[in-house]
Amino acid sequence: MLSLLFENNHLTIKHHKTDQYLLLTWKGFIPSTEFRSLACEIIKAVEKTKVNKILSDNTEWKIISPNDYSWAASHWFPKAEESGIKQMATVLSTDAFNRLAERTVQNMADISGMKIRNFERLAKAADWLTANATVKVA
Repeated sequence: MLSLLFENNHLTIKHHKTDQYLLLTWKGFIPSTEFRSLACEIIKAVEKTKVNKILSDNTEWKIISPNDYSWAASHWFPKAEESGIKQMATVLSTDAFNRLAERTVQNMADISGMKIRNFERLAKAADWLTANATVKVA
């Protein structure tokens, strides 16, 4: 069962109560200040729900600026890990430039224990995320 936690023109955050993960759905080109604000909304949702897994559907997301992916790698990913995220499944964008940025962010991310995997399809990403249901928050 999915419960809506947040929604605007660029991001929807839903809580999958049965499998205990957040489902993020990104859309369009997101200006830098809004991107960072939305990233903070995700952290708030993690802290509210106490989930330790995120499924990020980036299929319809457009270009991420180098400043934003650098910020995400050095600030958002460590904060997400600190907030309890242990696994993140990403459905890659259909935008070629965004795909490159997504992989760059993950390679740059300052994290030690979070598992991140990329997928082409949402169902495969969800299967991977829920197959590891024994992941616990320390």
